[in-house]
Amino acid sequence: MDISLDELRPLLEHVPEAIFLEDTDGNILDVNEEACQMLGYEREELTNMSVEDLVPEGSPVFLPEQLDKLTEAERPVETVNVKKDGTKIPIELNGRFMDVGGKKIILASIRDVTARRNAKEQLKDAFQKLSSNRERYKGYFDKLGDAVFITKVAGEDHGKVLDVNSRATDQTGYSRDELLGMNIEEDLAVPDTVTIEYGKGDEKLARGETITFMEKKRRKDGSQYWTEVMVTPIDYEGQDASLSINRDITHRRVVEKQLQQYKMAVEGTDDLMAAIDKDYNYLFANEAYKSFHGIEDQNITDKNVVDILGEKDFYDEVKPHIDIGFQGQKIEYETSRKNREEGKRLLKITYYPLTSGEHIEGLVGVMQDITEQKKTEQALKEERERLKQLHGAVDILQQQNTEEDVLQTAVQVAERILNFEICSIDIAEGEYLVPKAISSQLEPDKSARFKIGEGIAGKTFQRGETIWGDDIRKQSGAKPTSNDFRSFISAPIGKIGVFQVIGREVGSFDERDVELTEILTGHLREEINRVRLEKELREQAIHDPLTGLYNRRYFNETLSKEVQKSERYGHYIAFLMIDVNRFKEINDRYSHQTGDKVLEEVANLLEENVRDADSVVRYGGDEFLIMMPETNGESRNTITRLRKNLAKWNKNSDLLDFDLTLAMGVSHWSPEDDRDVEEVLKEADRNMYGDKQR
Repeated sequence: MDISLDELRPLLEHVPEAIFLEDTDGNILDVNEEACQMLGYEREELTNMSVEDLVPEGSPVFLPEQLDKLTEAERPVETVNVKKDGTKIPIELNGRFMDVGGKKIILASIRDVTARRNAKEQLKDAFQKLSSNRERYKGYFDKLGDAVFITKVAGEDHGKVLDVNSRATDQTGYSRDELLGMNIEEDLAVPDTVTIEYGKGDEKLARGETITFMEKKRRKDGSQYWTEVMVTPIDYEGQDASLSINRDITHRRVVEKQLQQYKMAVEGTDDLMAAIDKDYNYLFANEAYKSFHGIEDQNITDKNVVDILGEKDFYDEVKPHIDIGFQGQKIEYETSRKNREEGKRLLKITYYPLTSGEHIEGLVGVMQDITEQKKTEQALKEERERLKQLHGAVDILQQQNTEEDVLQTAVQVAERILNFEICSIDIAEGEYLVPKAISSQLEPDKSARFKIGEGIAGKTFQRGETIWGDDIRKQSGAKPTSNDFRSFISAPIGKIGVFQVIGREVGSFDERDVELTEILTGHLREEINRVRLEKELREQAIHDPLTGLYNRRYFNETLSKEVQKSERYGHYIAFLMIDVNRFKEINDRYSHQTGDKVLEEVANLLEENVRDADSVVRYGGDEFLIMMPETNGESRNTITRLRKNLAKWNKNSDLLDFDLTLAMGVSHWSPEDDRDVEEVLKEADRNMYGDKQR
């Protein structure tokens, strides 16, 4: 995965060695603080230099291509750098190419090996002093803790073993007599594992320099092991030779490789990481760990776990888990620890055994700060419960049969489940959004209608998207109806209206509140559309599609109710049956479209000249029926009014070239009648046909 230079910079500071980023020409692109401290330069100074500026004349300069190849072959590279004050320091280089921001650069690490050089010189001096006294030399030689080989330099038998100490026989499995005469490069070293070219090493020895490298060697039984080798030129019994000290680092390489893997896995992350040995001493700790415990400026490898955590925490909590880890088990547990800046934090701690073969060399501990995670988990648990209740409230919304009930129920759901103190629902009517339902905490005079496009509600509806904020006073174009209003959420209910939530405190709502509001408005939109559709379907079921009047189905359903009401209160019901005269002639002469228009005009005439309590029904074809409850038999006024207004219509209309007339017949029913209503309707029908014949 590619990474940008800006993303890489913060990671450099987590590496405990001097790090340089260089381009392919050796120009320095970036460094970490360790590099600045080692060389005495400021970061800005180094990023204006190249690697050649840091190498004194006469010392080798390793450009990126060389450094990458040597590092890949695990050959340590040594040269000299010059500090800002002119001091020369021996260094060891490693570097590999990587892609940063789409460009190929090299990441180089630099290690000051002054202490190691001094140790070599001291060893060389000691050997030269001891070589003058053979017996003394032999005793010292055998007491060295590392395997020592004296080998011939130059000539045909270059690399021939001239002498060894007892540790060399223990390390290789050969006897002293077997080792003498063997060639250390050909008989003991495993090919292709040497981290230095022997030829270049010989050149350095010839110049009197000491060389160090790593290589694998093969024991007498065929097993292999890694050695760290330090070779210095000596004079041995009058001939050129080299003193080669070989330290078995097999276990160390395994452990170092594991540690490096752990470091690479967590450096630059927020997880706390540290490794300790069996004596509870630190092997390393990343920056996050040191920062958490307030020890950034201290060398962690000089400290014990007790020094950092204190005796109580160490013995009560940490040690019991660590000791189990040293038995080879992976340990996981959660605990709380006090952070110097943030107070008590909850950590998930995992200990991994650091092993080399069957040996456990230490433990690696990874500590994840899960404080926020636990808070988030708890918040999500609470939100899931709210969401569950919210979806459950949909059942309640679906049980409502009118738009008014749906709106008021939605407000109650917002108050009870979403804990919204103040909310309202505004429905679009023409150019305005009109409040239709408000919460119990909102005073009626604090809700107002807004023109679409004005105020937060108007803009929400116009844009069709949710608007929310921490302080309504900072919202452009807002028109709050109270000075107490601060936080707000304004969500559109599709093309129907707007759902608004108000908080009296700044920052009362977060994104989750907005999401829950939008979920509620989504259900609200569906339920409003449902009740509107149901209402429309009911209207269609009881109305004539051409005239908009009630149809015969509605009349049949309503008739029995009106009869029951009349019987209860002792009122009359009048039935006025109406037929359009010459209607067939109208269809034949003018077209059926004109006939339909005539029916629509008659329907309008009838509706305009009856009472609100009367029901006008298209009874069938060109026949109409007016049911007039509570008339006490007085229906003549209605007939007179209809004929008068029909005459006016004829005078003003040019729809027909003759006057339109209506045949009308009336009948009455009272609770005292022995007749049923059907007989009364037939009477009205007969009276209408009688009028038609006149």
